[in-house]
Amino acid sequence: MSQPDLIAIDEEEEFDDMGSYNHSLVQGNLAYLLRQAGKYSVFIELSLDTSSLDKVDFPYITNELIPDICLYPKRTTLPYDILRVTEMPLLQ
Repeated sequence: MSQPDLIAIDEEEEFDDMGSYNHSLVQGNLAYLLRQAGKYSVFIELSLDTSSLDKVDFPYITNELIPDICLYPKRTTLPYDILRVTEMPLLQ
């Protein structure tokens, strides 16, 4: 087995590698643990439509956010897909 590529991260530098090993592992573990509660639906990297939010309160937000994990009250699978959800989650 070869040595994995290790990445040194400067504390002042923002690191946004969504596909990293640790990021993916933590994201999956969190989703699993939150789903075990049974009363929530957990979504990973769901596109949120933020165009209706007041940008005065959130000046740094564009018209779309894609958080690692979103938590909603329990939901079922839909017979159609939604590309950008307008309802904000309980947790993101």
